[in-house]
Amino acid sequence: QYLNSLFRLLELSAFDTSIASNYAVNHQHYLTERTRAVALFSIGEIIYLRNGSQGLVTLGSGWAAPETKYTWSVNGYSILRVALKGMLMPIKENEEFELHLALQPYVFAEKLPSQQLSLSVGGQVVYTGNHTSCTSIVARFPSSLISDSGMIEIAISSPTAISPSSIDPASSELKR
Repeated sequence: QYLNSLFRLLELSAFDTSIASNYAVNHQHYLTERTRAVALFSIGEIIYLRNGSQGLVTLGSGWAAPETKYTWSVNGYSILRVALKGMLMPIKENEEFELHLALQPYVFAEKLPSQQLSLSVGGQVVYTGNHTSCTSIVARFPSSLISDSGMIEIAISSPTAISPSSIDPASSELKR
């Protein structure tokens, strides 16, 4: 009923669950309609990942609940999916794009002086580095890593991620 009320609100046909409550009945329809309903972002637009921001629609797996100023990644691996406006036509083959990312790694004196980070776009590693404080990074990648529909999948990996509570006795934070 909840799904159907959302579908009616979006003026979509009903999500049929009548066959023994089998939610897979309309799975393909649901996926198709979901991709149409995704928020689109312009090239150059800043996407915030914090409570109440439109950027939260880009969060895939590996993210904690958003907070006032930011959103923690969890378990050292997280996914962003950004749909670009005006990218429904083929992108020039040799065009280069830049991803600017502002981040704040969790570090703790001698126990964790830096965080390793790697970014992959479309399954290809486009950036690796070690970070000790708030920083902005730029990763360049070819247009071939953007899907024909204008979707960019960004994987953020931090193999050195640990929870603050595991190294700081004063912390109760369990996210990594």
